[in-house]
Amino acid sequence: MLVVDHGGNAFTECIADHVGADYYQKYRIDAEYAIGLAAQTDTRVLFVAQPVSRTEKAPGTYDVFASLPDSFPDGSVRHVSTWPVLSPDGRFVQESTCAAHEPGCVDGTGFLRSPPPGGHLEPLGAWRYALLVADELVAAGWLPADAVSRG
Repeated sequence: MLVVDHGGNAFTECIADHVGADYYQKYRIDAEYAIGLAAQTDTRVLFVAQPVSRTEKAPGTYDVFASLPDSFPDGSVRHVSTWPVLSPDGRFVQESTCAAHEPGCVDGTGFLRSPPPGGHLEPLGAWRYALLVADELVAAGWLPADAVSRG
């Protein structure tokens, strides 16, 4: 299986000239290209939606990736959003309550995202992200349930 997580940007040379609707179309074309490459080896593809940014904006690829499974009814392409565990209610969340067994949990609280100006995942956020992806792979039947460890 192939797991794709990319929030989109307009800075790199390959996308810089694409604005507005063309920006989204370019990402759709590139995602379909990756799906086509994966299909050559019967590889299934999971697209992962990144959490919202510090400015509470959805990643540029959110809608593009979310729409892809509809075009592949054979189930070879899936999408999962990190929002339930990293951006509840579509909001930026830097820290959260947590269980003692979760990485980065200190006295019942841990950081999901790095402090300003960054928004990268901290140990607790990375743990929750990984479990979300693993759970989606299990739900799809692409990974056996006993392959996922929670502790």
